[in-house]
Amino acid sequence: MPRSNAQENESPLQLEQKRKIALLQQVRVLREGLMLSRGKVEAGDPGFEYHWVNTREERQNYYQAMGWELVNNDSDPTVKTKWRKPDGTHVRGDVILYRIPKETFEAMALYNVLDGQDRTGAIEDSFFAKLESSGVPGYRPRV
Repeated sequence: MPRSNAQENESPLQLEQKRKIALLQQVRVLREGLMLSRGKVEAGDPGFEYHWVNTREERQNYYQAMGWELVNNDSDPTVKTKWRKPDGTHVRGDVILYRIPKETFEAMALYNVLDGQDRTGAIEDSFFAKLESSGVPGYRPRV
């Protein structure tokens, strides 16, 4: 397949990173589709992302510390699920519905992708440094 002008200005490493990010986005869409079929959330505020969180206290504390808020009558009375309780929360087995602003959610997702790339690069650097210090020849392909 011929490369476009924009691709000609990018290094093979940049192209490979873009390819991997595109794959991650595909996986994310598939996973979200699976979750929607299991616990569909209807209506709600389009400016928020909704997720089911385990009801264990430590999991709820973890999500709340990241900025997620419990969905109830006060926070979002427009949300509709099959599992709405009289107090306005949505509990399905051992999970409860939380929400976060979409902008925050997307920023966290981007951070996770970039952090993963940084960690991968650091692991690779460490590996080749150990090879070099051991006197073992190593070949780092230019990707």
